[in-house]
Amino acid sequence: NKLGRIDIPIGVGYGSDPRKVHAILLELIKAHPLVLKNPEPAVAFTAFGASSLDFEVRAFLADITTLMRVQNDVRFAIVERFAEEGIEIPFPRTDLEVRGVVPVRFEREASDMISEKPAATDSRVESQEEVAGGTVLDNVDPLSSGAPAGKKTPPRSSN
Repeated sequence: NKLGRIDIPIGVGYGSDPRKVHAILLELIKAHPLVLKNPEPAVAFTAFGASSLDFEVRAFLADITTLMRVQNDVRFAIVERFAEEGIEIPFPRTDLEVRGVVPVRFEREASDMISEKPAATDSRVESQEEVAGGTVLDNVDPLSSGAPAGKKTPPRSSN
């Protein structure tokens, strides 16, 4: 007896119509030629997840050795159909609130920043004076650990 069951969990965005999602999932699993008609495939709305409405597709196969093939076929069909229907498959999201910090407001969209032309190549910094106004960096040897030029730093203790 090679009879076996597949379970395919799937989450959709909270803005999705759960009845529509349920109907699409049921249609897709029933359409696969290797899924048994009896016992009938089922779709369950299983949970309100942290970032998704969670469903599970369940179906029986006459030959459990076809499990991975059927799961792959059904998952590809789900992704393609959800894309056509505008149903989002979300990724986990965490909102972090940091107390005591002034929030920063961005006035431009990221797409606006991406479309801007890159800065001209001749606008690079030519000297340390341009960076620090001719102060601290003038006396730092760039190959040392930050000590003023001509001075050696004492060796670090090994304790």
